[in-house]
Amino acid sequence: MRKLTEPHAITRSEIRWADVERGAQLADLKLCNYRYMLALSALVELLIEKGILRTAEWETKSQELDRQATKEATEIHDRVWP
Repeated sequence: MRKLTEPHAITRSEIRWADVERGAQLADLKLCNYRYMLALSALVELLIEKGILRTAEWETKSQELDRQATKEATEIHDRVWP
């Protein structure tokens, strides 16, 4: 039996298993993201229905946050890959 500390060549089955694990992790993230988006959508709809939030306010704020996130992502990209 090989010791865990000894270096070894990675086998094809180990690579395939790593791909399967990455796929499962991605599926979990997609499901988690879907649930968060569903909860957020329900919350926003309730706030609008109750008159606490107007659709125009929601759209304006969403666009503002999107522009800000895009700007920050661009700045990070430019710092990492000048």
